[in-house]
Amino acid sequence: QASAPRGPRSAMTARLLLPILLLGVPTAALVSSRAAAGLAAARPATTTLSMSGGGGSADALLEQARRLREEAERMSEELQAQQAANPSRTVTVEPATPRVVYKPRPVSELASALSGLPVGQSEAFAQKLADLKAEGALELYASERLEPSRTIMDAFRAESRIDPDDLRLEGPAVDFKIILGAVLVVSTVSALTAGSLGGGVGFVLGYVSALTPVAFVGLGVVAPGIITAVVQGFQARFDDAYRRSVACHTASTFLVAYATGASVLTMADGAVTKVPTYFDRLSAAGTAALPPAKPSYDDPPEGEAEAAAAEGAEDDGRLRRGDVDALAVRALAGAVGECILAGKSTGASAGLVLGLQDAMTVLRPRMSDEEQQNETRWAAVTAFRILKKNQRVLERMTDLFLEGRSIEEVIAEVEGLPEGK
Repeated sequence: QASAPRGPRSAMTARLLLPILLLGVPTAALVSSRAAAGLAAARPATTTLSMSGGGGSADALLEQARRLREEAERMSEELQAQQAANPSRTVTVEPATPRVVYKPRPVSELASALSGLPVGQSEAFAQKLADLKAEGALELYASERLEPSRTIMDAFRAESRIDPDDLRLEGPAVDFKIILGAVLVVSTVSALTAGSLGGGVGFVLGYVSALTPVAFVGLGVVAPGIITAVVQGFQARFDDAYRRSVACHTASTFLVAYATGASVLTMADGAVTKVPTYFDRLSAAGTAALPPAKPSYDDPPEGEAEAAAAEGAEDDGRLRRGDVDALAVRALAGAVGECILAGKSTGASAGLVLGLQDAMTVLRPRMSDEEQQNETRWAAVTAFRILKKNQRVLERMTDLFLEGRSIEEVIAEVEGLPEGK
């Protein structure tokens, strides 16, 4: 059967399909090639061991490393030239100070090493103890750093469980009412005895019994310290509890001084024990004073106080804030130590307390009233922490001072290893 001839519609269809076919083949090839490239990129890379290939990348890395070495060498040469031109600005890295290991020595050996401790020579005293500490023979000496901070009284009460009134910072507690009552009783008995005796003896005894209470009251007003000294002398002779309290007071002050690195200036005779005094830019009498060459109590010129307080400033002998801090802790240590061991204090050392007050007055820049009160509170807390941490040492020191041991013997006993151990 003969096919029907193609008409105008067939020709039109052919004309439309021809451009599509001509564009379709290249487009399909392009799409196929891009799809293949995408699949190749998505396919995990494989590692191929080869002695060839990639030569261009390696050369680039070597060239970059060479440039970096040249830059480092150039900077090193510039730094050396700068240090040579400015030697004072050269930075030196000091090696770390090795930690000293405590190696206790037998008491007898340590006592021998401490023999001839130069009491009264501040620098020599401190140097000898520092040398022994560097050798590992001493652990407690200069082990505490004083860092003043703002302190409230409630913090002292909460931490120490001590009533501030029990410290008796106003001085030794002597009940003058009881003493006056005893004086009146003795005077009354003397007056009755004088009446029964009669004659010249009775007459004199009557006048003495009448004048004694008046004299006692007058002495108590003018010079109460004399009465206090008499009472304390009587207690030191006959009251064992009082003797131990005094020894504890001395031991507490020495323990805090020793732990903070103070040097012993003198060893004075006390009613019960030897009493050390300490070097801290204060006079041997315990009162603060500026050096004779600089007796002015006026504020220094503007900027001078800051320059003197700056680290590394030349020591010109002026009283420093650190001196006041150390004195404050020592001034309260005795009373605090008594409260720790006995629950109450016989009173703060009058000499140390007065010395602290004078020191805070002399110090420049001036300390405000609030700063002085905070200094006292902080000192009480600091003394308590040091003594409480070393309570066993404090108890042992109390016994040693009560026995009349020397400073060398006290240090050897608390720092040394007991014989046979």
